[in-house]
Amino acid sequence: MGCFCMPKGYRKYNGTQKVEIIKRIHRENLSFKGASREYGISDRTLRDWERIYWEEGEEALLTERRGRACVASGTQKGRKPKLNKQVEEDLIAENQRLRMEIDYLKNECLGAGRGTPKQKAQVVQELRQKYPLKALLQLAGLPRSTFYYYLHQSQNPAKYQMVKEQIVIIFNENKNDTDTAESQRTA
Repeated sequence: MGCFCMPKGYRKYNGTQKVEIIKRIHRENLSFKGASREYGISDRTLRDWERIYWEEGEEALLTERRGRACVASGTQKGRKPKLNKQVEEDLIAENQRLRMEIDYLKNECLGAGRGTPKQKAQVVQELRQKYPLKALLQLAGLPRSTFYYYLHQSQNPAKYQMVKEQIVIIFNENKNDTDTAESQRTA
């Protein structure tokens, strides 16, 4: 693809030129300043085109945006109206919740809703950095106290380790003693 460099000064760009410029910036990792110099367009204009491209799609750059909308004919030119703030926030929250669900369900141990509370607590702990704890606990169906119990338990696994080892040693010593006593009785 060839580069079409534009002379400096005022120039009107059609939609296909705008799309091609934005695609080239992304494809070749051009900076806005570099593309601005190359095409003779202000970097602010390029940033606006890129924002429109990401927010509304390629078609939005292809539509004419200049001037006021024609009120008399009832038709609107240009951009689609933006969603109201509340709807947009709800969609963002739902999107985050769905991503959280997907990440949670990707865990093999939790397939089809199975999994012990300990396993669920481990998964919640892994995802805790990425998502809010309250939402994760609600998704896992895990009480907060249970989560913290298993979290604390996993951080102090060797609390009674020495006692357990001593019990095993005593058991083995006594087992050997009883085995010898039984063998002497039978002999």
